[in-house]
Amino acid sequence: MRQMQPEGGHPAIAPAPNPIGRMLHSICGVHLRITAGRAKFKFGRNRTRPHRELIAARLLQPGRESDTRARQYLLGQLGLE
Repeated sequence: MRQMQPEGGHPAIAPAPNPIGRMLHSICGVHLRITAGRAKFKFGRNRTRPHRELIAARLLQPGRESDTRARQYLLGQLGLE
């Protein structure tokens, strides 16, 4: 609690009859292992054509396969590919 509330003002933390102590038995932790991920590109059609062309140009910079596919999709929307 010192880390979260350095100014104090909280009761002592101990497994005894106090507001926090009654909740200590309910605290649990969970470890998750991420095994897959999936992302979605959202292309705003409300953006101007020059803005979308700029995005398409920037998608070339990282050179990753997913960026290339996203760029092809965006250019297809613009009628350029």
